Amino acid sequence: MANDRPNLTGLKSAGAPVISRPSKCDAMATIAAASAEMTPASASQDSWVQAKRNGRLMIALSCKLTSMRTKMLMLRIGRLEGCSAGRFYPIQAKGNFPLTACAEQRKLALKRPHASYVLGTMDTPDTSGRAAGFPGVGALKIRVWRLSDTCLPLRGPASKGDLRDFGFLSTIPGMSTLDPKRTVTELQELRALTTDGSTGGAMRVAWTDTWLRARDWLRETASGLPLEVHNDQAGNTWFTLRGKSEKELLIGGHMDSVPSGGWLDGCLNVLAGLEVLRRINDQYHGQPPVTVRLVDWADEEGARFGRSLLGSSACGGVNFVPDVERVRTDKDGIRLDDALRRCGVNIDEMRASHAEIKNAAAYLELHIEQGPVLESMDLPLGAVLGTFGVERHAIKFTGQAAHSGSTPMDKRRDALAAAAKLALEIRPIAHKYGGVCTMGSVVTKPGIVTAVVGECDATLDQRALSASKLARMYKAAQKASNVFAKEEKCAVSWSRIWNIEPILFNKDLIKMCYDSCVEVSGQPAHKLPSGPLHDAAEVSRAGVPTVMMFVQSLHGISHNPIEDTKIAHIEMSVRALDRLADKTIAWILK
Repeated sequence: MANDRPNLTGLKSAGAPVISRPSKCDAMATIAAASAEMTPASASQDSWVQAKRNGRLMIALSCKLTSMRTKMLMLRIGRLEGCSAGRFYPIQAKGNFPLTACAEQRKLALKRPHASYVLGTMDTPDTSGRAAGFPGVGALKIRVWRLSDTCLPLRGPASKGDLRDFGFLSTIPGMSTLDPKRTVTELQELRALTTDGSTGGAMRVAWTDTWLRARDWLRETASGLPLEVHNDQAGNTWFTLRGKSEKELLIGGHMDSVPSGGWLDGCLNVLAGLEVLRRINDQYHGQPPVTVRLVDWADEEGARFGRSLLGSSACGGVNFVPDVERVRTDKDGIRLDDALRRCGVNIDEMRASHAEIKNAAAYLELHIEQGPVLESMDLPLGAVLGTFGVERHAIKFTGQAAHSGSTPMDKRRDALAAAAKLALEIRPIAHKYGGVCTMGSVVTKPGIVTAVVGECDATLDQRALSASKLARMYKAAQKASNVFAKEEKCAVSWSRIWNIEPILFNKDLIKMCYDSCVEVSGQPAHKLPSGPLHDAAEVSRAGVPTVMMFVQSLHGISHNPIEDTKIAHIEMSVRALDRLADKTIAWILK
C-alpha cells in the first residue's frame, strides 16, 4: 500500500490559497470550499469549487443551499488526466456523495457510499451550526482517507480497516481557522487581570497603571503573529499586517474602561479584531490582498479627564486642539498633559498621528450595543447607521431663596420648580423629533430643607441622528425653559458645554454589515443608530468609510460591573465581524 498512495501534493484552488495539512503527515492536500457568498437568491444553484492538483486523484467539497439554514454537503470524487505543473484541468467526475450532519457523532456520514479512491470525514466542533458560512453544519475539519484497493468497488460503508488515514487538513478556505471561543477566553483573561476585587468592575481607566498593564498584555497576546506594532504620537497602538496593497482595512476598539466598568465595553472590539487578524494571516500566509491594521485607541472613555475620544480625535485631525485639552484636570488636580507625558505622549505632537490613516480605505468597529433595543427585538446583531449628534448645555434658573414656612406658594420664585417642569417637558420633545434628552444633573442652592430654592443649575444632554432634528430639539427645549421660567417668576440662562454633529456611516459598508449579520446569525438583523459616542465617529469624520456592528447587551446595561452579553452572541459577533472583513477587503479591491 505504501507505494500505491495517491499523490496529493500541490493542490490548488482558483481564487483560494493553497492550504496544507500538518507536515508530520506524509501527504499534502487541500480542499477548497465555496468562497462566494451563499444567499437565498442562489438557493437553486450548486456552488462547486474544484480543488485541482498535479496528480492522479482529487477531492472537492460542494455545498447546495436548500434553505436559509440548511445546506446539502457533498464530496465530489474525480480524476485529473494529463496534469502538468501550473496548469488546471477540468475534473472527470467519478461520483457524488451526499453527506448529512450527525451531531451526536460530531462527523458527517456517507449516505450513498460507493466507488472511488479518496473520501473525507468531517468534524463539526461548532455545534451552533452557524460557523464559517455553513448554517446547520458548523465549522468543519476534513480528514482525508484513502480506500484500500481490496475494498473497491465500495458496496457499503467502509470499515476502519479499509481506510488509510492521511490526517486532518490544517484549514479550508471558506471554513476558516477563526476561533471565536479563543476571543471569549482572552476576554475572561483580561477581566481577571484588570478587575477591582471589591466592586467586580473593570478598572482600565486610560493613563493609569492598570490600563498600561492591559496594553502590555495585549501586545503579548498578539506576539505570535507577524505584525508591526507601535504607538503613534497620540498614544494609539497599531498592529499592522502588511498586504500586497498599501490600501488599508482598519479594525478598531479601545482597551480603556470607565471606573468599575464592564468586561466587554471596548475590549471586545479589540480582541475580536485580533482574532480576525489571525484568520486573515492564516488564510493568506502572512500577506493579504490589502494591508490590515488593528488599532487600540487611547482614552475613548474620557473617564479621568472628561474628554472622550481623545486618541481618535487627535488621529482624525478634525476635533482636537492641544491648548484646549492640556488644562483639563482629574479629581486629584493632575493635568492631562502631565498624565500623557508620564505615558510617553506629548500633547503638542498628538495631531501628527493623522499620518496613520493616510492609506485607510475602510474602518470597522464591533461593539456591544450598550442599550436595550436588540434584546427587546430578540436579535443578536445589528448594523449601525451612524452616531448621534450631541448638544450638551448647562442651564441656570435664578429665583429667590426664601423661608419655606413663611413664603406663600403663590409668592414664591422657585428655581427648582422651573427646572422640574423642563425635566418633564424634554420627554415629549425627544419623542417628537426621534432623539433622546436627559437632564442628568440638578444642583440647588441654598440646598437646605427649610429654604425655597433660589438657584438651580442643571445639565441637558440632547442627541439625534439628524442634524436638523437635533437643532429643533435644542430650540424647543430652550423655548420651553423660557416659558417655565416666566411661570415661576425666575430668570434662565444657557451656556454650551460641548457639541458634536451627527455622523452617518458609509451606505455600502452598512449593507455589507447587515448582510454579514444575517448570514452568520441565520435570522434578521436590525439597523439602528448609536446613542453613545464611539471612536468610529472620529474616523468617519476624517473621511474614512466607516461602519459599526452591534451585538446585543443583556438588559441594555453598560458602564457597570453587571454589563454582559451571551457567550453565544459574543462568538457570533466575532464570526460576523470576520465575514464583514472579507466583504470589505473585496470592496476595497474594487
